[in-house]
Amino acid sequence: MSRFRSERRFLSRYAVAGLLNAAVGFFAIYVGLLLGLSPWVANASGYLVGLLFSFLTSKAFVFKSRGRTGPELWRFVAAFLVSFGANLAVLEVLTRRDVLPPILTQATAVFTYVLVMYPLSRWVVFRQVVPDQSGSARSD
Repeated sequence: MSRFRSERRFLSRYAVAGLLNAAVGFFAIYVGLLLGLSPWVANASGYLVGLLFSFLTSKAFVFKSRGRTGPELWRFVAAFLVSFGANLAVLEVLTRRDVLPPILTQATAVFTYVLVMYPLSRWVVFRQVVPDQSGSARSD
């Protein structure tokens, strides 16, 4: 299989997982509100559920990783923080400059998050199996 076709499959699964993640996160926020949580607690809970769901779907469905869960989870959280930081930086710059309508500013910030998170997930968090010094395969 060509590298392009292989990458396209990862990207397609990443997009599907992202849409599912958005639905799960929003649903968790909605349930939190129904249970009487404050909007802040419901929002934080939804994002926590979404982050965990995103990790699990990325590991099992998107990248089909067989690496050790603990190290991958820590790398995933670090990748999330970097990606979310990039999202906030773009949001801040575009908001201060007032160059786009607010919804397009938000969309650009989200796009930035995806643009940073995908390669970090693909090549840092869920690294491919690589040979170790002895020539045998290892996954972390």
